[in-house]
Amino acid sequence: MSSRLPQHAQRHRLSTALFAVLAASAGHAAAQSENGVAPGTTDLDKVTVTGSRIARTGFVTPSPVTAISAEEIRATGATTISDLMARMPALAPSYTLGNSTRFIGTAGLGLLDLRGMGVDRTLVLVNGRRHVGSSPGSTAVDVNTIPVEWVERVEVITGGASAVYGADAVAGVVNFILKKNFTGFETRAQTGLADEGNYNRSFASFSAGTDFAEGRGNIAVSGEYSKQDRFGRGNRAIGREYLVSVQNPNFDPTRPPSESNPQNVLSGPGGNHSTSYGGTFNLGTFDFRNPASYGNRYLFNDDGSFRRNRYNGTVVSNTSCVDCDFADLNAVADLQPGFDRKSVNTMINFEISENHRLFFEGKYSETDSEFFGQPAFDSSLRVRRQNPYVSPELGALMDSRGATQILMNRFNVDAGRRGENIERKTYRAVLGAEGNFTDNWTYDVSANYGKTTVDRLNLNNRINERWQAGIDAARDASGNIVCRTTLDPTAINPNTNRVYSALAREGCVPFSVFGNGAVTPEAAAWFNTTARARRPRSSKPCSAHR
Repeated sequence: MSSRLPQHAQRHRLSTALFAVLAASAGHAAAQSENGVAPGTTDLDKVTVTGSRIARTGFVTPSPVTAISAEEIRATGATTISDLMARMPALAPSYTLGNSTRFIGTAGLGLLDLRGMGVDRTLVLVNGRRHVGSSPGSTAVDVNTIPVEWVERVEVITGGASAVYGADAVAGVVNFILKKNFTGFETRAQTGLADEGNYNRSFASFSAGTDFAEGRGNIAVSGEYSKQDRFGRGNRAIGREYLVSVQNPNFDPTRPPSESNPQNVLSGPGGNHSTSYGGTFNLGTFDFRNPASYGNRYLFNDDGSFRRNRYNGTVVSNTSCVDCDFADLNAVADLQPGFDRKSVNTMINFEISENHRLFFEGKYSETDSEFFGQPAFDSSLRVRRQNPYVSPELGALMDSRGATQILMNRFNVDAGRRGENIERKTYRAVLGAEGNFTDNWTYDVSANYGKTTVDRLNLNNRINERWQAGIDAARDASGNIVCRTTLDPTAINPNTNRVYSALAREGCVPFSVFGNGAVTPEAAAWFNTTARARRPRSSKPCSAHR
């Protein structure tokens, strides 16, 4: 009995080492049978074993491969590759649109992370060929720039076998096989809106292709557009909910801790009582184990007045409490970034002859993403007793405690939230030829050029020395409030014990930090800056295989 691999397998190539082994095995099998064919054997034209061009089903290959077909992809309804791939257990730690803001400069990226070993240890291929990285200094590929409508299948290989691809494939290889010889016209569009609003998401794509030269050639073009609105944690009540782990009052110490006998439980509302939007400070020691010290902690109201912190519930630590005055840190951070992505892809295939084919792949993708996180915060920010913004009431309290300064913790919402605005442009072109000279000898030669430019704006980056100089205020001879550096160029920064630099002296804008909203827009414009980084990344790999 004889069976052959599918026709598409004949376009693939055989590694030299395995070819030698198979040839030797075939000769040995022939010696065992008078008619040249051993009973029960299978006649194979060729077997492809690289993780990028696997002709057999996943669990038959030397290294098991997980494959996802186009039908399975369409059934998920996924509009981005990252959302699709993150459903696989091995790729669960990957960057998706829901968690891409975990690091600076990654908002809006879809990066694959096999087995949690890091995105730079997962090699991403397109049609078995390398793709330019999407961030400077990284080989990780933004898979969301791959047209989801053109994906024929995805092959994932993990384990030691992937080491043949190089150091960036330590965790494994993910190979996206795109459709070939597309004809016709297809469109897809979908949009979504959360029940409670605040989260719009839309996607549209088209694919068009036609044959030419009496069917020997094919050209296809695809375009995608997707958009997502920013979504903040504070947009939902559950996102603003702040729970604290406290000791379970019903815990039975005679029994071991378990789900039915937890030692700690979550309780709320609660949170961090050591800081606040308007500023928190201690006059005297504070020890959560000593309720008598709770009266030493104060916070500023929005109007600039101050009062003692309220403690009606459990004080878990010097920073956490339940039913108290605490800062809602969750309400001022985005959960998901906003983005606007558009891409165009093209493929051209042309058969020179029955056994030889030229191909071209081109891509342009542009993504604009925006994300806002938490504002800058301070711990032990020093405000002198002589500061003109110190009210008579606060001054009297400080004098009664013998305090020459207060050390303030502040969550500076009124100074502006830090954020990112990132524009990424990706270009990719692949030109090559593939075919076969005999049934067992194939070739694949290609030249690959890729370039990514990243233009990143870091918004509301605080210049700390200017921030501190603006707070360190004094009165001039006319009674006007000015920065102390304006009166005395040799003034010492109480936070660093160093003389203020010229950067902090020139154009200094004084302001108060007593109460949420005390920081003026003029002051914020002076101590905040927008940092810009524009870095390109390019790759020019060439490959030849037989």
